[in-house]
Order: sequence, then C-alpha cells, then structure tokens
Amino acid sequence: MTQNCQCPIVYCFRICTIIDFITCEIISMIAYRCEKAALKTRIRQSRRRIGHSNDLMALSRLAIDRSREAIRSSSTRFAPAWQEPKHAVSVGAVQTLLADMNGEALDAVVEDFSAAYREAVATGNDEAADIVRKALVILGRHLAKSLGPKAAGVSIN
Repeated sequence: MTQNCQCPIVYCFRICTIIDFITCEIISMIAYRCEKAALKTRIRQSRRRIGHSNDLMALSRLAIDRSREAIRSSSTRFAPAWQEPKHAVSVGAVQTLLADMNGEALDAVVEDFSAAYREAVATGNDEAADIVRKALVILGRHLAKSLGPKAAGVSIN
C-alpha cells in the first residue's frame, strides 16, 4: 500500500534512499580511484628505487672488477722469482697448436720469434724480450720432446 502511495513523506524517503545509494557508490568509486593512484605512485617509487639499486650494483661490480684486475696485475708484477707467472693461454693449448704444425711452419715461427727477440733486445724493451724468450723456451721444449734433444739442436750439459 505504501508503494503506490503518493504521500510526500514516502516520496521524499525514496529519493533520500536513492541519493544515499548513489552517494555511497560515488564515494566508493572515488576511494577506489584514490587507492589505485596511491598504488601507482608506490609502484613508481619502488621502480625508481630498484633502478637506483641496480645502478649502484653496476658501479660496485665495475669497482670490484677494476680492483680484481689491479690485484691480478700487481700480483704478476711482484710475483717471487721462484714462482712461475700464470700464462694467459694455457701451455697445453700452445703445445696442442704446436703439435698440429708441420716442420716448415715451426721453422717460420722460430725465425719470427728469434727476429722479434733480437729486435726487442736491440730497442731495450726488456718486457717484450722476456715474453718472446719465454715463447722460444716453450717452442724449444716442444721440439725437444717431439724430435729429441739432439735433433732439436738442444745442447745437453
């Protein structure tokens, strides 16, 4: 009976109920949008912090790599005389390469290294002379093992 009633009080009550419902929905939507905006801001800030952390980690890795390189170079420079320096290329790899070469190629390599050694000594470049000397020692050892000391021209004391 009250549904069909045109009484102003009932009509006003229905309007207030509808307005309350709409107001609640609007407030709910506004709260949702504010919460969504706050979450987006937090995500943006987190991504920015992660980016800064990644930059710091990259700088740290760079500093660590430089420190390691400095330690490696100083340890090879100041290594005791009794300690053999570590080679950049393993001796086994060099010996495998030498084993695959024929006699003419080995002769050419020995001649090239001998010329490089004489040039380094003539110019006073001791580091280059030492490196070439070590390469010649490796070649001599290979030839002595593969051909025998006499055939390789190695004098035995």
